[in-house]
Amino acid sequence: MAEDLFLYLGTIVKLDARLTRLAVAWTEEGQERTAEVAIGAATSVTRAGKGVARSELKVGEKVFVIAEINEYVSLDVPEATDIMLGRTEWPRNWP
Repeated sequence: MAEDLFLYLGTIVKLDARLTRLAVAWTEEGQERTAEVAIGAATSVTRAGKGVARSELKVGEKVFVIAEINEYVSLDVPEATDIMLGRTEWPRNWP
């Protein structure tokens, strides 16, 4: 459902050693915001539209993250479906 979809455009500020969780930060209305997402086996990681290894996920990297609540997995945070590296603007056709 649409209310279970989360879109984040910002910078990776935290990444666990196993590459299973990341935190992304951005500024909204003058305030710093941070969100944590899980990285699952099916999470797509791309740069310029091409798949890349998860090892390219680094703190300080600009990203656009699409995440959703996965009702089939018990997680305390949304799970990323797509992580687009190097993004500094919203992709076309997104709100």
